[in-house]
Amino acid sequence: MPHQDGKEDLREAETKELVPQTSIGTTQNEPVLGEEEKPTPEAKAESSKEEKPDDIQYRNTLQTNLLATGLCLGMFVVALDNTVIAIAIPKITTDFHSLDNTGWYGSAYMLTNCALQPMFGKVYTHFNVKWTYLCSLLVFELGSVLCAAATNPAMLSAGRAVAGAGAAALFNGAMNIISYSVPLRKRSIYIGLLAGMYSIASVVGPILGGALTEYVTWRWCFWINLPVGGVTALSVVVIFSSPAKKAAKLTFRERMGKLDLVGTVLFISSIVCLLLALQWGGTTYSWGDSRVWGCFLGFALIGMVFVWLQLRIGDDATIPPCIIKQRTMWSILCFELLLAVGLYLLVYYLPFYFQAVRLLSAQGSGIRMIPLLVSVTIASIVSGGLTTATGHYVPLLHVSAVMFTVAAGLCCTLKVDSYAGEWVGYQLLAGIGVGLSLQVGYVAAQVVLPQEQQASGVALVSFCASLGGALAVSLGNNVFLNALTDELRSRIPDPDVIDAVIRAGASNVASATPPSLLPDVVLSYNGAITRAFIVAIPMGAASLFFCLFTEWRKIDTKKPSDEGPSGDSKATV
Repeated sequence: MPHQDGKEDLREAETKELVPQTSIGTTQNEPVLGEEEKPTPEAKAESSKEEKPDDIQYRNTLQTNLLATGLCLGMFVVALDNTVIAIAIPKITTDFHSLDNTGWYGSAYMLTNCALQPMFGKVYTHFNVKWTYLCSLLVFELGSVLCAAATNPAMLSAGRAVAGAGAAALFNGAMNIISYSVPLRKRSIYIGLLAGMYSIASVVGPILGGALTEYVTWRWCFWINLPVGGVTALSVVVIFSSPAKKAAKLTFRERMGKLDLVGTVLFISSIVCLLLALQWGGTTYSWGDSRVWGCFLGFALIGMVFVWLQLRIGDDATIPPCIIKQRTMWSILCFELLLAVGLYLLVYYLPFYFQAVRLLSAQGSGIRMIPLLVSVTIASIVSGGLTTATGHYVPLLHVSAVMFTVAAGLCCTLKVDSYAGEWVGYQLLAGIGVGLSLQVGYVAAQVVLPQEQQASGVALVSFCASLGGALAVSLGNNVFLNALTDELRSRIPDPDVIDAVIRAGASNVASATPPSLLPDVVLSYNGAITRAFIVAIPMGAASLFFCLFTEWRKIDTKKPSDEGPSGDSKATV
């Protein structure tokens, strides 16, 4: 009958419209219906709604590049604050006429930056991405102003903590902005750029910090964040528009309830206890000191309560159990943590090699770290291009872990008279290895997780990388100091000279050591540094083990005309 035929034609038309929205890896010419087990149009429509929870509008190429430039500058100052202060601390202590709280100048930033990252993953899930990012950038800039204008150690430490709290949201925020601005098939390139910029700033930090401290003032290590952050804010305000979120229908109170504030407080408390124990143990206090083991005990007890709470809350938890249970996610998180420990061991102790063994200045040491900087950056960008071109990212993890493990082993062979080709080649190998996987964790989180969980997934990847750096500082410091003491005792009988050498630090070895004993001290430093490098070998090997569990997924590399309704690409197994 005409009336029924009209309905059939209408259903047929609806079916044709739904094909590109719900099919993965199909074209308009491929049949979607017709087999009994295949989903109905109604089911497809429902699936389509679930795949596209937000109203995403991707930017054009010019807008995307301008936005990415602004975000890269933001990444630069965030990463710069991790290392720029190291060279400035001696001058700061002179200006303040105090050695008190010097340890907090660096660790206050690290503590808040590391501990708050998972919380901001939830904030980005339930609140406006654009304004969350801009408010976090404002907090970072306020912290920078406090640091630049500090009149005493307490004010500087407080400013560092405030800046770290703002910085905790900026890396995760940049990844979220990219995910809402760029289709998945192109996303790895821009994530590689962001990760590469982070690496550049981490290595350039000591060089820039030394130059500013020597030729201007240490306060410009923080004032420099203001104009750079202003450019970042301008690019986000003008170019980026946040998509509409499901959470927008909730009241502010309901959205706050989704943040799991109790779990956040427990998580921050447990991480602060862990980092304090690692910061103090073996250096400020002995490992047997009640303050150290008390912090470890606090970490364990609070951590157990936190885990219980997360399992009870479920998907609204600070760290949703469904993300941790996802095979790719837990393998990637372990990979990121272990590789970060190994990388930061090289980043922290290669300068010791150049300053204490090769007797170079801090700036000279920073210049000789350029091979690592350049190779990490180029490999990160190449990795993004390879992922975009092939759709595969898992093989990069395997190659990365193998190359880094070999490089760490080679670094253990460095000697007092090693040729430049050796330490340059080893850095290049390590840098390429790390750079190949630098952006993979963030890409994988966006491939295997649904849109509403990606912010939390990216935050966890960033958190593990930061925690790995914190663990490397403590682990390496304890191995290095114990090894240095043993090496010096085996060569120098006078305990007073040994104490003087250790107190002088790596940059003052030549001036603090009697000329007749300098060769022995240099050899002792070389032995201690290579022992710290040895720790990086099992870290690289363990990262290779965990990346073997990562699911082999392929990002659809079809052109925009073949993409889904939002212009996004699909991932296939």
